[in-house]
Amino acid sequence: HKVIGCAQVEVPSAPSYQEPESGFKFLGLLAFEDPARPEVAEAMSYCRESGIRVLMITGDHPDTAAAIAKDAGLADSPQVVSAEEHPEKFEEAWLAQNPDFLKNINVVARCTPLQKLRIVIALKRAGELVAVTGDGTVVASPNNAAYAARTVTNGTLALDRPYAVVQVGLPFISDVVPLDIDSP
Repeated sequence: HKVIGCAQVEVPSAPSYQEPESGFKFLGLLAFEDPARPEVAEAMSYCRESGIRVLMITGDHPDTAAAIAKDAGLADSPQVVSAEEHPEKFEEAWLAQNPDFLKNINVVARCTPLQKLRIVIALKRAGELVAVTGDGTVVASPNNAAYAARTVTNGTLALDRPYAVVQVGLPFISDVVPLDIDSP
């Protein structure tokens, strides 16, 4: 869930306008929920049964990411690491020196596209077969480093090489299919 407080303040139309810091009148709260689709839990179950490890990488707050991971069936008590709070753990050199780090977590929260790319590269260096899914803007560079790529939007997917699997605009469950991919 996300909650946003709404307020208003009257500002002068002077050319030297500065952002107000006080004098706001509270108007109310807005609450939003964007739950995982029902088929995601089924896909997570399939992954577990098939020995496929899912690492959720998101820009969301760690608490939000943990709740989403739990609701989606990723883990009962997801191990979450904030890339914002621990940026050193998402540097290329640190990941190379600590190859087991990513094996012990379920979720990376507050992650930037560059950090996501470093994670994909680190997993590949550790011998993992990596597939990336997400919106096309955030995953363009990590997609270019992965063996399989997919965007959940109908936007443009920026890929600079051929892939074993590329899917556009399909729900997560469609990603979880047996793949026969030869590693380059």
